[in-house]
Amino acid sequence: MTETWETQLKDQVDTVNNILTSLRDLNISIRDADIRGDAALELRDQRNLLLDQLSQYMDIDVKYEMEDVGAGLMVEKMTVTLGTGGKDKLVDGGFSAKLLAGSAKDGCPVSLYAAGQKRGEAGAQRHRSEDLG
Repeated sequence: MTETWETQLKDQVDTVNNILTSLRDLNISIRDADIRGDAALELRDQRNLLLDQLSQYMDIDVKYEMEDVGAGLMVEKMTVTLGTGGKDKLVDGGFSAKLLAGSAKDGCPVSLYAAGQKRGEAGAQRHRSEDLG
């Protein structure tokens, strides 16, 4: 039975990580489109669907703000944090966090790695480890 729960948890963590990576990639594409002056409506629709999917796994807060990229040009930046009232960022513009599921012998903790992966860059630093469920 433990293996089943552990496997389900790891599968769900993998799904959440894929959503976070896709949100990050869409944010980068939307930012690039904003810089070019394109509306990127389809990209924003895709991002909204992913946010809906992510909210099925955890409580999230989404914040949109305008970011100055120079020369007076402002583009949209989206940040997703855990809805726990903390400052645990899951997606921050072009960066995304990563979750890692522990083993059953350790009580199946889920670790959150700090937002530190930008498309094309490897590595993230461990931010905190606790039961996020």
